[in-house]
Amino acid sequence: MNNNTHRLKIATLNCRGLKKLNNPKKRQQFIRFLRYDGYDILVLQETHANDESTIQQFNMQFQSTSSIWTSQTGIISLKSKFIVRHIDSGIDDGRFILADIILNNSNHEQTIATILNIYGRVGSDPYKREFFSALLNYPNIATAITQPNKNVFILGDFNYKSDHYRPDGSLPGAPLEWTNLLNLHFIDCFADEKQITWKSGNSSSIIDYIFCRSHIQPLVHNKAQKFISNSWTDHALLSVEFIYQSELEKGPGAWKGNPFLAHNLSFKLALNVYLQTCVSEIEIMSTFSSSQQIWDWIKQAVKSFVRDFQLEDLNWRKKQLVKLQRKRNKFLRQQKNRGFCYTILERTEQQISSLQEELAEIEILKAGKFW
Repeated sequence: MNNNTHRLKIATLNCRGLKKLNNPKKRQQFIRFLRYDGYDILVLQETHANDESTIQQFNMQFQSTSSIWTSQTGIISLKSKFIVRHIDSGIDDGRFILADIILNNSNHEQTIATILNIYGRVGSDPYKREFFSALLNYPNIATAITQPNKNVFILGDFNYKSDHYRPDGSLPGAPLEWTNLLNLHFIDCFADEKQITWKSGNSSSIIDYIFCRSHIQPLVHNKAQKFISNSWTDHALLSVEFIYQSELEKGPGAWKGNPFLAHNLSFKLALNVYLQTCVSEIEIMSTFSSSQQIWDWIKQAVKSFVRDFQLEDLNWRKKQLVKLQRKRNKFLRQQKNRGFCYTILERTEQQISSLQEELAEIEILKAGKFW
């Protein structure tokens, strides 16, 4: 495995008001859980970071040394080696942030990715379309996200559904110039794996997205959608891992899998099943990737699988949380009509919420202090 290959784990979530002024303990639990989950970059919407005191408090609780906040959105680095560098922001007190993610090592810098964080407007369809038209009118936006060979992610709460295209190619909540830009230059990382990302009462919808530039799609791995305790938010968390190359960052050396796994029957069966699931993705990649790029992707995918297999022996709460997330996702995939709130989900979601809050409390106790 190439020692210059590294991972950037990015997650996006609408926080439904990160401040949570009426319940500071809930905010403390929520932020601790987001930190504990192992992301490098958090891309947040509905932050309510509307004053310097709040921003300082958020940075302290996230233990972030690099971040960008507006009243509406935020991008936070949870790893000191990554710097979030502001390019542009605006519309309605900051409904978008455009920023570079910089790898900083011994006074040398490398731009790893460019992120466009979006929190779309709520309201009528014309009001929503006006936002995306205004966004594309910002001089830095279209240029920054469509430059050749640039590693760009567009993600966030778009506040529109993408399942009903109009005859001209536009959407009720998004103008033609926006949908054309996404269709021409980007790929929806979750594609046909979309599930409900927002649920409140009897209403539910898919309105949160992660798009990546088409040429880096083979480098995007481990896509995940997680239900988050509804005491914290009514949106799902979406995450991806981006594989990047860097001479600045030196790892511990060549990675080697445990050779005893070769004699483990359950591992061999699981690996065989996993490789079968990769075939269709490899066929798609072969249309626009070289043999070397495909081989590098396969090696990285197998490495990720082996690591995950070895780490399965985690504590009970973590295992149970993964099982419950899978159970919930499987149920949603089997439903023909996703617009309704199914009461059978309630117990599973309550169990997930309880475990997430317990894990957050454990992390607070392990820290040895309450901020």
